[in-house]
Amino acid sequence: MRSPVSILVLLVLVLPGCRSYDSETGNFEIDDDGDGFVEADDCDDFDATVYPEAPEICDGQDNDCDGLIDEDAEILVYADDDGDGWGNEDITDLTCEASEGWTEVGRDCDDTSTAVHPQAEEICDDLDNDCDGLVDDEDTSLVDPPTWYADGDKDGYGQDDYTTTACDEPPGYTADGGDCNDGDSDFYPGAPETDCADPNDYNCDGSTGFEDLDDDGFAACEECNDSDSEVNPDAEEVCDEVDNDCNDEVDDDVVDASTWWADSDGDGYGDLAVTTAACDLPEGYADNSDDCDDNSSTSFPGGI
Repeated sequence: MRSPVSILVLLVLVLPGCRSYDSETGNFEIDDDGDGFVEADDCDDFDATVYPEAPEICDGQDNDCDGLIDEDAEILVYADDDGDGWGNEDITDLTCEASEGWTEVGRDCDDTSTAVHPQAEEICDDLDNDCDGLVDDEDTSLVDPPTWYADGDKDGYGQDDYTTTACDEPPGYTADGGDCNDGDSDFYPGAPETDCADPNDYNCDGSTGFEDLDDDGFAACEECNDSDSEVNPDAEEVCDEVDNDCNDEVDDDVVDASTWWADSDGDGYGDLAVTTAACDLPEGYADNSDDCDDNSSTSFPGGI
């Protein structure tokens, strides 16, 4: 019968730093990290996370002592060259963490465009934006396609009541509506009405050539806009982006033009001696005349 002391010797102790007795070899072995595996079996007996059949984690170590590092803990990532968060499934890698230029989400059908990925809106750009295999008009999820107007008389203006939507102009349609008689190419918005005796409303503005709807003293056939009394051949041209005097020019010879000063050195300050008049600030001019030397960009009010 064995003594209590011999029984204790036969027990395999797994406490950190303690000796363990191997009954087969009759030797004592040490388990320094206390993971239950002695030095002969443990590939790193100073790390309790490393031992045979340990779970492999992303820590740059061979946790399970199989000679491979992080092999079961790595994640599959996809190249994301366009940075839209969706990756190219043809270019992959295994890593512990997705770095810049990679993503854990694949299914990008064009990794060169941020406008293309499975959650993108399908728009008119000849691309399969949402990666469903359908492009532009083929896709029922197309967002905000242009509206086209049926143009029966081919005058470039269509009927407001007959429209369709498509990325490209369909045959028999046009981009502009407002045609009041789509069976006659003489009728369209902006058509000339020069015969003051003609009762037809060719320009679709609601008035005919011999009428004066705006009461400015000019019949519709004599002016360019019979719905605005400020527009007629005798009106003064002002800065409003409208052809006020009906001479087919906009904002020419305006009576309320602003004065601008030449800014030759581009420092934002103009030359008192050189001016021009225009509705908007012309290139090469400033809105002040405070420059004392317009040939030097280092000379201006407040300069060093």
